[in-house]
Formats: sequence, C-alpha cells, structure tokens
Amino acid sequence: MQELPPPPKVKSELELIDEGKVTPTELVEVEDDWSDAERAYRCQRLRMEGYTWREAAKMCDYPNAKHAQMSVRLFQQREALERDANFREQILDLELERTDKLIQTYWDDAVVEKDIKAAEFVLKTIAQQHRMVESADINKDVATHKTIIIQGTGEQYVETLRRLVEGS
Repeated sequence: MQELPPPPKVKSELELIDEGKVTPTELVEVEDDWSDAERAYRCQRLRMEGYTWREAAKMCDYPNAKHAQMSVRLFQQREALERDANFREQILDLELERTDKLIQTYWDDAVVEKDIKAAEFVLKTIAQQHRMVESADINKDVATHKTIIIQGTGEQYVETLRRLVEGS
C-alpha cells in the first residue's frame, strides 16, 4: 500500500497578509464603498468564526484591534436600539388594533342606540389610544387613529358621533 505524502503546509491568511502576498480586502472580498456598519458587521462575523481581534481588524482594514472592538460594539449598540424601536412599534400597533376592536364593538351602541355608557366607553378608549401614541414617541403617521373632541351633553355627543359616521 502506497503511503500518501503529507499535505503541503497551508499558510494562514494572516501570514499571507504579513508577507504582502495578499491584502485583507482580497481575502474578505470587500467592496470599496463599505459603510462603517458593514465593516463592523463583517468584523463581528470574523470574530464569531474564531479569528482574534487583531486578525479581524487586519482583514477588515481597521488600524488596530482596539479600533475594531470599538466599532463592533458601536454597531451592536445601534442594532440593539433599532431592534428595540421596532419592537416598541410592533407592540403599539398590536395595542391600537385591540383598542380599535373594542371601539368597533361599542360603536353601534353609542351611536345608533344612543347608549351613554357605551359612548363614554368609546370616548375613553379613543383617549387611551391617543395617550398610547403620544407616549410611544415613534415617528409614525397614524392616519387611521383619529381623536375627536366633542363638547356638550351626552345627547349632543351621541348626535355628533352619528353625524360623523353618516358623513364618512
């Protein structure tokens, strides 16, 4: 049985970079117009694959490991804030849908049946929606959620609601 020769020693990417045979951008296949976020993300991925900070920094064209670490931390913080804002927006949408269903449930009683308690409930629920949107501090146009302020007696309120519904 013929014995196979040992495999040739393969130089690491870092050795190739140190010898000047390749550049970090050739190894990582980067585009010239990498944004800071893309570069930090790729550096983070290299770290997750087991590269040291020094190796990842060199492969992503950071001046040193410390600079790479700071860039990746900043990237992670920005991502966390963005995820947090998206989560808050999803929760707000869910709560607005729930309160819309409550309003729809009592709307006919308030407008058609002239039920004062139902009208008060609808008004309180609309006010609650308004407070939720204000407190969410999300730059979002909530065109489907309008707050109407109607002054007068209970009967005037119900009459105004009826006119609004018939007019829309």
